[in-house]
Amino acid sequence: MNIKINAFDSASINAAIAELKKYSKSLKGKAKALTEQLADRGVEMAQSDFNSAPYDGARDVTVTKTEMATGHRVTATGETALFIEFGAGVHYPDSHPEAGRFGMIHGTYGQGKGKNDYWFYTGQPDNAGGVLVNGRSNTTITHGNPPSMTMYNTEKDLVEQIGEVAKEIFDD
Repeated sequence: MNIKINAFDSASINAAIAELKKYSKSLKGKAKALTEQLADRGVEMAQSDFNSAPYDGARDVTVTKTEMATGHRVTATGETALFIEFGAGVHYPDSHPEAGRFGMIHGTYGQGKGKNDYWFYTGQPDNAGGVLVNGRSNTTITHGNPPSMTMYNTEKDLVEQIGEVAKEIFDD
């Protein structure tokens, strides 16, 4: 932005001040648009990744954005969100870089039953198909699942896209 002052009189200076105030107000709107567009992209990417990540059970993950005073937040909710994000079972090592920080150590969930080679649960299977175990239908046998790192990777992808999105929004 360029502001020209043709003369050093009060009218020219007041016009420059008014132009600066207008520009400042437009920057606030553009900053909000930047965080909103990044959040929209994040919701789309994360929801798609949660929906396609390897997982034996029925998925209930919903990804949403929330407006905050300083921008927007992208959140994944659902009973299976952490299992998909961080993985489960001893067959899949802790390859999620944030697993230890959040206490998501494979094999520790379910009163230690995650340390077993496999386990089963009753519920509506998503990928594996139900099998009959001890006369119960809709029982899924699983070895767990690898970490999808959906939210972790979404954050990394959004950081890489900030410049591109900012250029779209801030270039007049």
